[in-house]
Amino acid sequence: GLYNPLGRTTFVDGELECSWSAAGIEFNAVCEGDIVIDFTVKGDIYFHIVVDGKDIEDFLVDKSGKYAIVSNLESGAHSVRIVKQNEMAATSVYMKSITLNGTLEKIEPLKTHIEFIGDSITCGYRLNEVSSSDATRAYAYTAAKLLNSDYAIMSHSGMGIVYSDKDNINIAIERYPLQNRSRDMNEKYVPRRTPDLIAINLGTN
Repeated sequence: GLYNPLGRTTFVDGELECSWSAAGIEFNAVCEGDIVIDFTVKGDIYFHIVVDGKDIEDFLVDKSGKYAIVSNLESGAHSVRIVKQNEMAATSVYMKSITLNGTLEKIEPLKTHIEFIGDSITCGYRLNEVSSSDATRAYAYTAAKLLNSDYAIMSHSGMGIVYSDKDNINIAIERYPLQNRSRDMNEKYVPRRTPDLIAINLGTN
C-alpha cells in the first residue's frame, strides 16, 4: 500500500483513528517542502515524528485543524513516521488527510507483528515531562522498533486483567474486544493482522 497504519488503529467515517498509545502512520514519499496533516482531536495530543530515520522535535496538536508536521524538506525520497505519544485517557485523535508536494510511494509491511497489552508502564507514564506519558519511550514500542516489527498496543493506566483501579472500569478482558470503548460500546476490535507474538504486562498497580 501507500502507507502503513501503526498500532491499534481503525477508520471512522473515513478518518484514521489513532487514539491508543503509539498509534499512528508511516509512509514513503518523493516530495519537497511541507507535509501537512488535517487532524480532528480532543485534548492535547503529542506526536513523535521520525523523518528519514532521524527523530525530530515532539509535536503538539492541541486543536482540530491542519498542521505542517514536517517543513522545508529538500526534494527527494523521504520516509515519515508519526506516532502518538500520550495514552488514550481523555484524548482522541483522527487523521483526515495528508497533503504534500509530491507523490506517495509504495511501502511494504513488516514481516512480523507483535501485540502488546499493558498498563501505565506500557503507556510510558512519566517518561516525558511535557506529555506526561510517552509510549514511544516505553518498552513495547522500543521492542517492536528494535525487532523491526509491526505492532498493536492496547494500554491504559491502572488496567488489570480482571480488576483495575478507578472503580474497575479499566479491565482488559472487557476493553480488548472493543476497538475503543470510550467512543463506541458496540464496535468490535478487528486486528489488521494475526500477531506472531503477544506480550501481556498487567496488574503492576
